[in-house]
Amino acid sequence: MHPSFTPSGLTAEELDASTVGREAIFDTLVQRITSAVNDGSRPHTLIVAPRGAGKTHTIRVAVHRSLADTKTAQSLLPVFIPEDSLAIGSYGDLLVEIARSIDADLAKAAVELRRHKDTIGIEAAIIDAAGDRMILLAVENLDRVFHNLGQGGQGALRAWVETSTAVTIFATAPMLFSGISSRSYPWYGSFSIQTLPELTVDEGVTMLSRAARGRGDAALGAFIESPMGRERLQVIHRLTGGSPRLWHILSDVIDIESLDALVPAVESLLDRLAPYYQEQLWQLPPSEQRLVVELGRGWRPQTVSDLATAVGITNQSAATALGRLTASRWVTSSKASSGDRRASWYDLTEPLLRYHLQYREDRGKPLRLIVEFLRGFFSQHHLIEELGNAAPGSHMERHLQKAINEESRWFVLGALHDPTRLLGSLRTWMVDEHASLNDIAVILEAVLLAALGDSSPRVAPGRLTGIISDAVNAQSGHTTPHDKINAALRNLRTRAWSDDASDAISVFEFLCSAKASDDLAHTLDSECPAVRERHISPPALMLRGLLGMALKRDGNTDLALAVFSDILDDIHASNEVPDAEKIFMWRMWVTTALEAKAPPPRRHGDTAAGFALGFSLQDGDVRPSDFARAMGIFTEDSQAIVAATTMLVQSRTVGDGYDPRRYVDEPLLRAVDQLIEEQQAERS
Repeated sequence: MHPSFTPSGLTAEELDASTVGREAIFDTLVQRITSAVNDGSRPHTLIVAPRGAGKTHTIRVAVHRSLADTKTAQSLLPVFIPEDSLAIGSYGDLLVEIARSIDADLAKAAVELRRHKDTIGIEAAIIDAAGDRMILLAVENLDRVFHNLGQGGQGALRAWVETSTAVTIFATAPMLFSGISSRSYPWYGSFSIQTLPELTVDEGVTMLSRAARGRGDAALGAFIESPMGRERLQVIHRLTGGSPRLWHILSDVIDIESLDALVPAVESLLDRLAPYYQEQLWQLPPSEQRLVVELGRGWRPQTVSDLATAVGITNQSAATALGRLTASRWVTSSKASSGDRRASWYDLTEPLLRYHLQYREDRGKPLRLIVEFLRGFFSQHHLIEELGNAAPGSHMERHLQKAINEESRWFVLGALHDPTRLLGSLRTWMVDEHASLNDIAVILEAVLLAALGDSSPRVAPGRLTGIISDAVNAQSGHTTPHDKINAALRNLRTRAWSDDASDAISVFEFLCSAKASDDLAHTLDSECPAVRERHISPPALMLRGLLGMALKRDGNTDLALAVFSDILDDIHASNEVPDAEKIFMWRMWVTTALEAKAPPPRRHGDTAAGFALGFSLQDGDVRPSDFARAMGIFTEDSQAIVAATTMLVQSRTVGDGYDPRRYVDEPLLRAVDQLIEEQQAERS
């Protein structure tokens, strides 16, 4: 099992060396242990935190640091009851496990005494074995252990601990439970409760930077510590919910080549957690189960209204159920930091529960945790380069394909002088939602590798093997990769293809063409039917977008703007283009319009235009001071929706302390505020 998932797989020294943050908590725990050894006090402590929050790590490191003091080491006998121990079904079983942790001979004697139901004898044997040392009993998942002991066993344990005065308990639990919080149970009020805070972004930066430098990648470590790296990790922090276990998982994902080993380990972790979460979920009423599952399906907190609508119950029923879930620590409740503070936003307390639920529903698909990290941390260019190096069908390939944004599948250039990049671009087309493009990408991958002197390691479907064989055989007699590819493409052109596949062949032909670097705009305009005939398939939109970008690069801003305007008109007329590509084309139009010398024709904007403007501001393609001018290129009746959407998608500070309100005149600002209030009222 991966050591990030089971800290017991590492030595205490290794755990201490990997520790980030929480120093005040460690100081408190070490002080309690050393005080107990020195003054005879017995401060029982219960660490309460979600699974994956570092409870095991915290106890083991606290004990390790305590033992660094010579006097404490001589006077302390640590006894660890392992996580998820299945051998404890009674008080006698617990005593046997304590004996087993101390000494093999003591364990044999304890087993024999248990056979005679002599728990007092086992207690005495344990105390004798400890001698003058205080026993520090570290029990993980104390809630489960107490459940198995029953009230009588709990009472026997308390009686032994109090009468012997030789035992201090340090325990963990994912949440408070009746065995220690109810007056009717023996251990009520006996534990000091210690909660564990989430890891902060700064602590996450330290963890990931340390992991990168440990692999000898000083450049990546420096990037993680840079302002841009920290900004990207703000997004990643949302994925982890501050969970140390998830931060450790993601510290391995920064080495993309480790994905093939890491993914099975994460899947194993989620499989191992399944019985625990299923048991806990089945104890909830059906309405509460459905709310928990719905929260797990999404990535962000949701309101009562959102959740009630999603699961088909009234707002009042949802609010009541969420109140119970909050009290039992299944969910957390918070208010928005700005805007309408009347609504409460709910989210799952345990980040691992979200990934368990998603894994259960998406079994066999790429893990969303890893996909979102790759997408949020690495540039799309870097992901495509890595994809070109991935083994076909590997975990690495599948997760990279999923992480690459849809618009980037068509707007990242490769060329024969950079075959890894070109191969990565081809592999981005191998996605489930475009079956015809998947097939043509497999064919073109084989053609490219054959032209470069390699054989394709991918096992092609039977329906494609004949097509691939004919195309590769057509390369015979040619010497250069360029000539071999052209011969193969001429062969492929003799077959009937869908518009999507035909346009994809045109894209590949263009990327491999020497003309691509000579006169890009002329080549596209004169030799690509997808451009001349204004196709709207994903590859055709790529070629048309490239034409616009080439014209813009050559200083033909007005012609470029006309190209992007035509694209937006065709997208609007078809109503079949994915949102990602709409937003990309709006970004191209907005940034080009802002460079035009003469004011461009005003366009009617929509939410896609607002997203495009917001992302352009975030990425620095549009300066904050240009925001007011950007509003001027939209029709007056659409300015409010564009501005409101731009403001709503802004999630972080940009440039010089970006605040759109600084650049919007009062009438528009009032219209935007009214629109935002209407949207929030609808959500409430």
